[in-house]
Amino acid sequence: PDIKGGIPYIRVTDMSSDELDVNKMLRTSPEIAEKFKRSEVKEGDIVVALRGIIGATHLIDDRISGANLTQGTALLSSSSKCLPLYVNTILKSQFCREQFSLLSKGSTIVEITLSSLATLRIPFPNISTQEHIANSVASIKRQISSNRNSLASIKSMKNAISSDLLSGRKRV
Repeated sequence: PDIKGGIPYIRVTDMSSDELDVNKMLRTSPEIAEKFKRSEVKEGDIVVALRGIIGATHLIDDRISGANLTQGTALLSSSSKCLPLYVNTILKSQFCREQFSLLSKGSTIVEITLSSLATLRIPFPNISTQEHIANSVASIKRQISSNRNSLASIKSMKNAISSDLLSGRKRV
């Protein structure tokens, strides 16, 4: 049951958007969460969807740290030889999406196994190159997001002007 004020848990359905929203997650009791301590996520971990939207990934930040995982998700813990932001970026790349597709099994419920996930080939350049790649992609994503917001604002203004002109509130 969803317990108000409880410990959030991450389901595959929570992973369908661009960001995990702790406010939309279901919650469990601290007692139940304690039984599944090994599936608790911390900042810098990466969560991967194993079912449904196979290969969807999210980098855990301080807002989600302490949440638990459910079946259908996998936890990739951080390592000193790789930057979590880089790994998350690469996992979202076409290169890894193709691998996820090849490793997927099933017809009704498509999934990837943990053992298959472990066979994913990920390039690991030196840390400074990882940082450069991750920061470049993050910068491009911020610019795209900003452009989308600007476009939405312009479309809204266009609709408002069109409405005024077509309704006769403004004369041409």
